[in-house]
Amino acid sequence: YNTENGDDVWSAEVKGQVRGLAIADGTLIVSTTAGKIYAYSDAASTPKNVAASSYPAKTNAQPYAKDDLSATYEATAKDILKQTGVKRGFCLVVGGGQGRLAFELARRSDLQIYCAVPDANKVAAARRALDGAGLYGHRITVVHCPLDAIPFSDYFANLVVSDTLVASGDLPVDVAEVARHVKPLGGKLCLGEPAHAARPIAEKTQKRIRTEAADVYSPDAAEVKQADRWTLVTRGKLPGA
Repeated sequence: YNTENGDDVWSAEVKGQVRGLAIADGTLIVSTTAGKIYAYSDAASTPKNVAASSYPAKTNAQPYAKDDLSATYEATAKDILKQTGVKRGFCLVVGGGQGRLAFELARRSDLQIYCAVPDANKVAAARRALDGAGLYGHRITVVHCPLDAIPFSDYFANLVVSDTLVASGDLPVDVAEVARHVKPLGGKLCLGEPAHAARPIAEKTQKRIRTEAADVYSPDAAEVKQADRWTLVTRGKLPGA
């Protein structure tokens, strides 16, 4: 329809009922209940043929350059999976940085991983790197948001970890703020570092994590363990359940 006067400008017949509309690169894409997908564009535009073999493009098996944190990220992912035993389900990475911890976890598990990152530049860098590795969108998603207002529901995550601890040795958010996302009856919050970390967590931060982790749920609603330099919280049932 003409947006100025409402005149009917164009229409087309489709098989089935329209259930999905998307616009990309000047093309209107329509899906219907009959399982058909239609694409409409300006008659003056040049049609494009996309061979199935041209996508996905070649992926980069190692999208991050080697640096002083490379070994730490690898060891952190291994330790988290060993400490928790969680290798499937949903994982929340707090302060996902450039996606490096998410990448190492995805390589070693079947987790669906969501990263909450407050820095827009790091969000863009993480998306580029993970897309190049063939992981972005279907295995790992990076969301731009403040860490004290993560836009995910309570109780959704089988595993909650932090990339910021690896990158800086600090956790710039209260444990309670991220613990609300942990799934009851077995969900795990795992915060810490491997032996010989490149940027060790300050003792002050370690103590704060331990204290907050011990008090984050109501009594008898969680099991808290200290293992090496890791704090592991396994959530129990909700009060009254």
